[in-house]
Amino acid sequence: MSVKTFGFGLRAFKKYPELIPLVGIITTACVGCAAFMGYALATKPDVRVVKSRGPAYEDVGPTESRKLIELNRTKYQPIPELVNLRKEIGSYKS
Repeated sequence: MSVKTFGFGLRAFKKYPELIPLVGIITTACVGCAAFMGYALATKPDVRVVKSRGPAYEDVGPTESRKLIELNRTKYQPIPELVNLRKEIGSYKS
């Protein structure tokens, strides 16, 4: 008398070969997601893990573009009135 145990291992791919593309696509998607999350954490200043450093948008300059791909290559110029107003008001953190 043999006991059959249900387990999903490499033998399942031999029994059900239609699972191979499904597992491959899902694995590729998960690896891509993890890679992009690591890329964003390492290179983007607006992604925060620690909340005590303040809002993320304060570290991005007005002339700095944070897009992954820019199609129109728009140059951002700071508004002089807004820069002067920020100098007059100062920081709200004080």
